[in-house]
Amino acid sequence: MENLNKKKTAEDALMLKLAKPYKFDQKEYTEVDLHGLENTTAADLDAVGKILQQTGTVSPMPEMTLGYSCYLAARVSGLPVEFFQGLPAREAIKLKNVVTGFLYGGDGDN
Repeated sequence: MENLNKKKTAEDALMLKLAKPYKFDQKEYTEVDLHGLENTTAADLDAVGKILQQTGTVSPMPEMTLGYSCYLAARVSGLPVEFFQGLPAREAIKLKNVVTGFLYGGDGDN
């Protein structure tokens, strides 16, 4: 039973649960599926880094920036980057925690 609970928790960690419904493009969202992170490659990470460079973001650890999390989430979720850029601040930080948590060895953490 304990292994089943651990697996469910790990799976849920890649679902960004929003505290309240978020409206974007006339649709309401209560969560965002980020399981696509499991299929990212080095090429994906590099592409997102290049996008950030083009926007003028300079950071010694770009994967730790909110912008990086927004672009990577857009890439893996199929939603436009504007969706993530429009999130309320607390939800944006949750997103960053999920993405960086996943990249640094966890499954993300809401």
